[in-house]
Amino acid sequence: MLKLRVCVVAALAVVITSVGPVSAQPAGRVKVGTLACQLSPSVGYVVGSRQALTCRFNPEVPRPPEVYVGAIKTAGLDIGIKTGGAMLWAVFAPVNGYL
Repeated sequence: MLKLRVCVVAALAVVITSVGPVSAQPAGRVKVGTLACQLSPSVGYVVGSRQALTCRFNPEVPRPPEVYVGAIKTAGLDIGIKTGGAMLWAVFAPVNGYL
């Protein structure tokens, strides 16, 4: 239950910090989209764990979304069950050379 709360708080922090005034964007960069990831539940073993994730990049411009898959691997003592979760990032790119 604690890990679920931590994931929710982390996701909210990412969303809150990514939705700021335009002046908060890094100089010379433009927001090109968002990357939203869903983490699957997993079981931790004594040596480590592996948690699969599926991500979707949603561009700001009218282009089709892109789907990515991956995994978060943990080495070391990791015993227990992890619930799934979600992560969201704002994606920025240099102004020069984009599009």
